[in-house]
Amino acid sequence: MMESCRPVVIAVLILATLSGCMSARLDGVVTPLAPSAINVDVSIVRFDVSDVHALAEAGDEGLLKLLRSGRGVLLHAFHLAAQPGVEAHAEDATLLPYPALLKPTRRPGDAPNAPPLAVAPGVDARQIGADVAVLPTLEDGQIQVCIAANVVRVASWQTNQVQMVTATNTVALSAELPTFRKQSLDTCVQMADGASMVVGGPLSGDVDGDAVYVFLTARMATTLSETP
Repeated sequence: MMESCRPVVIAVLILATLSGCMSARLDGVVTPLAPSAINVDVSIVRFDVSDVHALAEAGDEGLLKLLRSGRGVLLHAFHLAAQPGVEAHAEDATLLPYPALLKPTRRPGDAPNAPPLAVAPGVDARQIGADVAVLPTLEDGQIQVCIAANVVRVASWQTNQVQMVTATNTVALSAELPTFRKQSLDTCVQMADGASMVVGGPLSGDVDGDAVYVFLTARMATTLSETP
C-alpha cells in the first residue's frame, strides 16, 4: 500500500514546485512609465486648389482624406522627438543665389542730363525652405503641441531691364530676379495620442494655383518596466 502512494506524493511535490515558480514570476508587476518622449511628425503638403475647393465642405477631415489619397506634393517632412515641456527644432532649407538688382547709376562729374550707366550685377542669395519648432506637453491625458513654422518659397521670377549707354552704342541688360513668399504659423493645439490634424488654415493659397497645408501627428513614446 505504501508503494502505491509514492507516485501521488511525487506528483504533489512537482505541482507545488511549479506553483512556487509561477507565483515568483507573477510577483513582479509590469507597469507603464510616464512618456519618456513625444514624437511629433510635421508634414507640409501642397495641393491643387481645385482639389481643396472640392472638399471644402468636409473641412479638416476632407483635407486628411486628400492627404491619404496621395494627391498632394510633400514639400517638407519633419520627425521630431522631445521630452514633455522641451522644445525641438528642425530645418529643411537651401540657399538660392540669384543676380542682384540692376541699378542705373551716374559717374561722378557727369552732366545732369547725361544718360545713366548700368552697373554690372552682383550676386545675392536667400534661404528658401522651411523650419519648424514644436513644444509638446501633456494635459489631462491629451497631447498639447505648440508649433511655429516658417515657409519661404519662390513665388515668381521677374525680368529686370536697364540700358547701358556707351560712347558708341546702347546695350540692354536684363536679369531674372525672384520674388519670394514667406508665411508663418504659430499656434497651439490639443490632440489625442496618435491623432492627426490640420494645423490652421492654408499656409499659402492661390500661388500658381496651389494651396499649402501643415499636418501634425503626435504620439507618446512609452516604455515598460518590471518592478520587483
